[in-house]
Amino acid sequence: MEKELDGFKIYTDTPENRFEYKPESIWVINPKTKKWILELENSGNLWYNYGLYDNFSKWFNEERSVFGQLITMWVVDVLKRGVSTTHGFNHLTNDMVEYVLKRGVSTNINSEKRITPVSEMEADTRRVCEIRFDCLVTMHDVDYKKYKGLWGQEKQSKTPQWFRSNQVITLEEIKYADPYELGMRMKQMFNQLEETIKQYEQSR
Repeated sequence: MEKELDGFKIYTDTPENRFEYKPESIWVINPKTKKWILELENSGNLWYNYGLYDNFSKWFNEERSVFGQLITMWVVDVLKRGVSTTHGFNHLTNDMVEYVLKRGVSTNINSEKRITPVSEMEADTRRVCEIRFDCLVTMHDVDYKKYKGLWGQEKQSKTPQWFRSNQVITLEEIKYADPYELGMRMKQMFNQLEETIKQYEQSR
């Protein structure tokens, strides 16, 4: 993903200067080429450029629906905002991109991912890397029913639930591991998380 985002920046509006079109939306645009790849509305609707998937599919043989899930996780992690729906799109006008570039405030995508020296007290001396997927299942995602409790208070059959899939790998394993094998391990973790969530959603 980082390779595809080389030269791109995050663009947002400010409280004093909101976007007239979709205020408080977040955009990922290359200011030099004026190419856009992502737009995240304040409502949580995520739009991505179909070209991003086309480039991704050259390296990973994934269906578009799976790619949508992967890009959603990246957006939540990097842009720090929830995603409600994900759509592919490729008909954004140049005028809209120009408008965002002129009116928006830009930040570097990797500005929060710089590697900095730390003290021994701060360092994790186990020399490991943790791969982790977190997912919140809300009541909008599952079929739930409301009912009256023992004392007449209203209750619901299901409550919001966090799910996590994590795996700890040593730095030596990562250093010498086959990239395809690492990718398959991550895909397996994601599939296991997805299956667990599906069981929770379908349970009564």
